[in-house]
Amino acid sequence: MIFNFPDPKTLAKKYRLAKPIPHISIDNLVKKKHLIAAHKEFEKVKPHQWRIFTRNNSYMEECYEFTDLPNLRDMIHNFNSTEFIKWLEVLSGMKGLIPDPHGVGGGIMRCKTGDHLKIHTDFNWNDELRLHRVMSIILYFSKNWKKEWNGDLQFWDQQRKKMIRHYYPEQGRILIWNYHKRGFHGHPIPLATPKNIYRDGLRMFYFLSNSTYKKSDPPHQSYYWYNEKSKTPYNPKKRMKSDYKVKRNK
Repeated sequence: MIFNFPDPKTLAKKYRLAKPIPHISIDNLVKKKHLIAAHKEFEKVKPHQWRIFTRNNSYMEECYEFTDLPNLRDMIHNFNSTEFIKWLEVLSGMKGLIPDPHGVGGGIMRCKTGDHLKIHTDFNWNDELRLHRVMSIILYFSKNWKKEWNGDLQFWDQQRKKMIRHYYPEQGRILIWNYHKRGFHGHPIPLATPKNIYRDGLRMFYFLSNSTYKKSDPPHQSYYWYNEKSKTPYNPKKRMKSDYKVKRNK
């Protein structure tokens, strides 16, 4: 496990009451050796693997191809793990969170000098999973970040009039926030970094199912019984004690 988990119960109130949307900034959640090992693999990404994002004159590079990047791949598996999801559920108060193994819209990102990301609201629907997005995470990698380089992620009010909170991309800092249709955020000021200094991060998104089931096929456990008269499988309303007996060899 790559995490130094703080007690989510002690952070939950701060998270849920944060303005303008529920969010939190946590430093050193990921153990430093894993952070450094994963960051080194940014340089192994081949030029054709970087996808260029330029919506509305924003600019950054993205990648979600980790076949030859074992440390980044392991980090993503940890963020998709049961242990992390359960921790996240206690922090946020949301149950049934679902990670995205396909990484739609996520993965690693890199911004260079002059790049910026305009104030925007996030996509709310994952067409691959057919699920609604409810939470976002960014983990930052860049070492010794200076405020004069800009790059701070800004959260604006729901009228998109003014900035409420902002966070610089310090190494090991993780930002977690709830999706909101008016959850305006971005880093709109162009980076003023030296030529070979990048704003590097990893983005992960989480989802919930808002679907309803068909009355003709409601949720059920496995069917081990079959009604010969109606020709349908079924499950007794009450669990049988025999389902849970363990046969022991004498």
